[in-house]
Amino acid sequence: MSQECPICHLVVTENPRYRNYLCRTCAKKVCDIEARPLRLFQTGPEGRYAASYADTGAPYDSHEVYVDGIACWAEEARFGGIVVQAR
Repeated sequence: MSQECPICHLVVTENPRYRNYLCRTCAKKVCDIEARPLRLFQTGPEGRYAASYADTGAPYDSHEVYVDGIACWAEEARFGGIVVQAR
């Protein structure tokens, strides 16, 4: 069984937990609804999800992000890191 990025259709490693996850290239393009670029990260060793605007560093208090106009959801991955999935 294969899996692909829902944005660019690149074949990615199959992951049953995250069936709609974005490839790294697409995940780097996350922005808000107005196309302002975002930076996604973990807040420290506990690994909680956080996001900020790439241009100002101001907090972005939502998990809803967009890539190429497609609504996505960003969250902490089960074993660390951030995962972005198309909705």
